[in-house]
Amino acid sequence: MSTAVAIWASYNPDAHISELFESIINASARQYEHDVVASVQSPPFVYDDGEYGADALEDADMDDGADAPDGAGDAESANVPAGEASATESQTVEIVISCVGDITMGREVLSGQNRFENAADRKGLDYFFSGVREILEQDDLTIGNLEGPLTTAKTHRKGRQFIFKGKPEYAQVLSLGSVEAVTIANNHSRDFLGRGQKDTQNALNEHGITWFGYGKTAIYEVKGVKIGLIGLTEWDNSAAQLRQAVKKINESCDMVIVQFHWGREGKGQPTKKQKRLGHAAIDAGADAVFGHHPHVVGGIEIYNGRTIAYSLGNFCFAGNTNPADKDTVIIRQSFTVDAAAGDVVPGSLAVIPCSISSSSDTNDFRPQALTGNRAAAVFEKIKKASRGFAQTPDFDGMAAG
Repeated sequence: MSTAVAIWASYNPDAHISELFESIINASARQYEHDVVASVQSPPFVYDDGEYGADALEDADMDDGADAPDGAGDAESANVPAGEASATESQTVEIVISCVGDITMGREVLSGQNRFENAADRKGLDYFFSGVREILEQDDLTIGNLEGPLTTAKTHRKGRQFIFKGKPEYAQVLSLGSVEAVTIANNHSRDFLGRGQKDTQNALNEHGITWFGYGKTAIYEVKGVKIGLIGLTEWDNSAAQLRQAVKKINESCDMVIVQFHWGREGKGQPTKKQKRLGHAAIDAGADAVFGHHPHVVGGIEIYNGRTIAYSLGNFCFAGNTNPADKDTVIIRQSFTVDAAAGDVVPGSLAVIPCSISSSSDTNDFRPQALTGNRAAAVFEKIKKASRGFAQTPDFDGMAAG
């Protein structure tokens, strides 16, 4: 059992979290700046509203006359200006990446419920990630799935069961919570059409959050290592497009993380298609794959030495005021990277059981880590969803501590 697993199996939320991470991450080695380098244009991807490439959102459903975000159609200037170059001399660097599931901030428009907005007004934007912020601050990069636009647009898509909408200033929830990057490739990103998506991109840019998906990949640079980020959906992207995207971004980065929106809602076990796509991503050169959409935690597979986490569940999720299943996880993966030699070796894998709410009676939109029997139950759920994989993490060891 890894040190990381041992620590989280015995995690005490009342203890000082920085002490718990001492054996995972040497704090003195974490003096770095987060630099996001040029977003890299991936091959055109086909979405349900048409074909999107570098000019993905210059489309007919733009409403309210919004301006495009800075660099939205320019693969050399999207997001934030470039940081320092990768190391040219052969040396190894440890990179620690955390991934969380669905982040939906704001209201569900059709029902009119606005409890998230009320909480934001009463408690401030730093409230929502206050239960996990110290955990997420200990890594080099935290990635989430931003499921819902941050916009002032008024025209939304028709014929949908749920429509999500948050205020543009809610992008600050991510920066305050130590979430550095988000995928926007999901089935709610365009709830408020092109205008809503452009507003979202502008809001993320304003608060220094790297975004990717909908025809854009991104490169996030930290400690001299360039991390390529790809966001896709199983409905809009083929295995061939996936392979092409991984191959292209690999030309400009040192390692690749793929985020997939896929699967069946309420089902933690992956479909055959999910497994094919997950394996194809690793075979093409991705170093890890993380999935979402089912809204429940799912199976975790080790494939050719790389992690495929098929579903991370909800995380900070305003789309449901009191879901029956509040289980979620933070997946933390370390890598040893030799950028000059082109080597990336996966290290320890930590599965951190969490709840999407600090209250068991309702959803207060404040995720927190779990301990004891509740944490063990999450491990058991993931283990059950992982049956049939040739190789999995040591779930029993994780739960036993």
